[in-house]
Amino acid sequence: MATPTLTRRTTLTSLPGGAVALATPGIVRAQALTKVRFGTNRIAEAGHGGFYQALADGTDERAGLDVETPMGGPQGNNRLLFYTRRLDFHIGGNMIQAFAAVREDIPSKVVAAIFQKDPQCLITHSGAYPKFEDMLTAEFILLSNEAVASFYQWMMARFGFRLEQVKPYNCNYAPFPVDPLAVQQGYATSDPYKVGLEGNFTPDVFWLADQGFSTYATTIEALNEMIEQRPDVVQKFVDTSILGYTNFLYGDRSAAMALSQGRAE
Repeated sequence: MATPTLTRRTTLTSLPGGAVALATPGIVRAQALTKVRFGTNRIAEAGHGGFYQALADGTDERAGLDVETPMGGPQGNNRLLFYTRRLDFHIGGNMIQAFAAVREDIPSKVVAAIFQKDPQCLITHSGAYPKFEDMLTAEFILLSNEAVASFYQWMMARFGFRLEQVKPYNCNYAPFPVDPLAVQQGYATSDPYKVGLEGNFTPDVFWLADQGFSTYATTIEALNEMIEQRPDVVQKFVDTSILGYTNFLYGDRSAAMALSQGRAE
């Protein structure tokens, strides 16, 4: 595999199994590691694989970072922790959240985007809704609070979906398989597969990006003061995250999968 170059400030060296390692000038193995707290926006899943890969295979540590990854999900509010400076970085679901931060004068920026096409989707039973717009008749759509505050606002404005259709989604797949007309939010990198296992069927998947929802996804957000005062840490974390996804896709991902699955249980 051709060795990619992430930035002018980093070099990559080959490792067994198709993986690559980050070597940043000035890094001394014996030096104290810089503590970094990075909050995810969901329970650990394959879409976060690159971050767990960088942690599991030592990429973060080789760059001088000691990364802690508090998980998001129904019982957590990592975005609030991020805004109150208890987290250094946070995963953003899409750019709507970044725009909202600007509107609310929250001093934060997106410093990287992992996905160039948003994998956010809606999942239905096979054939229940032949077209995306047919879901306007759905009695309920299972959505998280974050989904209602972000992409569902676009769905209401663009297609006419209604708040009355929303029912709380708490990352529990059980309600969906038993109702043939149910609609559930999902991430195309993992949820359709998990739903299929839970219900023993192949669901229909409607990507929002295919309906005109054009945004980056799985972004890395940092507060302005972090960017201004610790740009080297920001650069290192972005570099190791991107490298983590390269190794997760093309190298040995077993340690990352074990780590993420262990945290999701």
